Amino acid sequence: MKKTLTSLFLTLSLVLTVLSSSAFASAAVVSAGSPAELCYQQIESSVADAESDGASVTKAEKDLAKAEKFVADANAQIEAFVARAQRTPKEDIGLLLAQIDRVVDRTVRQVTRLGFGVACEYVTYEVDGQTVLVDPLKVVN
Repeated sequence: MKKTLTSLFLTLSLVLTVLSSSAFASAAVVSAGSPAELCYQQIESSVADAESDGASVTKAEKDLAKAEKFVADANAQIEAFVARAQRTPKEDIGLLLAQIDRVVDRTVRQVTRLGFGVACEYVTYEVDGQTVLVDPLKVVN
């Protein structure tokens, strides 16, 4: 994705440079087969390639945004489960871990379908007098 974005940026920079230069050279006559004509053809080809790459970049960006939203929603649910378990006096660590596992499994499936991975980084919480490791999620490529 970085390579695609970089190539898109470089192509657009080249096009903008050439377009701004061509405004000054618009009165010049370009003969067929000349180096200038070949350059213009290459630029037109690069612009066409950039436009076709632009659609996939936009889709990839949308998919990444969706993946990040899935993960943010899952993390909010996990935090709510932990807060509820910390507030209640009964021992509900088993229920807490089962709820978290369901949310994590669902989120991993959703994010994987979009072409991304999910990493879990454990955080320590105190629940019912015990230390519990809970795994908030983050999107990875």
